[in-house]
Order: sequence, then structure tokens, then C-alpha cells
Amino acid sequence: MNVKKPNVLLIFLSRFEESMAMLKGIAHFERTHHVWTAYHDDQAVSETDPRWIRSKKWDGVISRHTTPELAKACAELKIPLVDLNDVEPYPGVPKIRPDNVGIGHLGAEHFIERGYQKFGFAGFSNTLWARERRDGFVEATRLAGRECSVFDVDYPGDSTPFWEEEQIAKLAGWLKNLPKPIGVMACVDLRAQQLISAAHSAGLLVPEEVAILGANNDTVRCELADPALSSVAPNAFQSGYRAAALLYDM
Repeated sequence: MNVKKPNVLLIFLSRFEESMAMLKGIAHFERTHHVWTAYHDDQAVSETDPRWIRSKKWDGVISRHTTPELAKACAELKIPLVDLNDVEPYPGVPKIRPDNVGIGHLGAEHFIERGYQKFGFAGFSNTLWARERRDGFVEATRLAGRECSVFDVDYPGDSTPFWEEEQIAKLAGWLKNLPKPIGVMACVDLRAQQLISAAHSAGLLVPEEVAILGANNDTVRCELADPALSSVAPNAFQSGYRAAALLYDM
């Protein structure tokens, strides 16, 4: 007798490499447990359109792009929701997040092991995950008996050419005044790309004078950088697997 499997909605924009790694982790859990039928909303329509979530009987949702609208709709319909979006948690919604402090520590250790004595960090002051990565990096450098220069700005939510040019100019001025050689970590690969452009703009050699390290290991973005960018990789596959296991237990 065939038993109908529960329907699970996966909300992941497939254009993001990290999202695809999370989906692979979820798929691995499903292959080993055979517990549900999954539907992939690869345009993340349901994150902002509550009608979409109401169009079918869902037995669970895993989302990389959770919004207040989605959390509210799932609560009203009593649909278990697991959130993989690395922002502040929604009340009553279980969340899987990377160890951002640990990512910062790994970045600092990367430079310390290579003999660097001077350190910098460039991040975003208005996002929790970026502040956690900054704090981990600064903590690790201080544990090694070193100080760290920090350059933080508010992230506007979208990267536009105007904002990029403005940031590159500001970062160039910051880099010029730092002691050399120096190891600088960025909170994310986008910021690291800006640092590389800023170093070139300031006439600084990368990596001879300014070594730059990103985070998230966005392969395409890292390879498009000149020189190619090294980056700390969070385990997005494991995050996806853990999210699926958490939903299974709910």
C-alpha cells in the first residue's frame, strides 16, 4: 500500500551558490530518510506573497529567505517552518545559522599562521552576522596580542554601481593609512572584492602589501577578483542537512 508522503516547501533562490549547497544538504537527508516530497520555490515567490503559501497544503517549510510575511502565514496555518536566513530570529521560528564568530576566528588564524603582525577588518555595522564575524576576527587577533583596525559601514541592502564606487573610494583612503604589510578580512566576498578594487585604486600591491580574505566562498565572485580571492567557507551543506533533520523532528 502506497502511503502519501508529506509535502515540504523549499524556498531557495537558486542563483546563490550558498543556497544550492544548502539544498544539496537537504537532498542528502531526504535520500537517506525518504520522508517527504519536496517542492522547490526557486524564485522565492512565497517569501513575500502569503497567497502562495496558502495555495497548497504544506506539511513543512524550509526557507533561506524568510520574511515576516512568510513567518506570519506559516504560524497562522500551523505549518512547521525552519529558517536558514542569517538574520535576527523570528519569535517561535527555529533557525539554523553558521558559526559567524568562528568564521572570524578562522580568518584571523589564516593570517596569524602566515606571520602577519598587522590586521584589519571591513564589514557592515547594521547586520548581525557581519558584526559577529568582525567580533570573532578582532577577538582572535587580540588573543594573539595584536590590535585590529576596523572599517564598518551600514549595508544598504543592495549593491549599486554608485554605492560600489563610493565604498571603493572610502576603503582606499582607509587602506592607505594602515601599516604594511597587513592582512585584512572582509565580512563577505562582496566586501572583499571592494577591498581589492580599493587597494588597486590606492596603488597598493595585493597581496604583497595588503593580503585580503573574504567569507562565504562564493566561487564565481572569488574567481572574478584580480587576483583571485581566498575565502573562508561556511558549511552550507551541513546547515541544509541540519535544517532538514530539525524539520523531521518537529
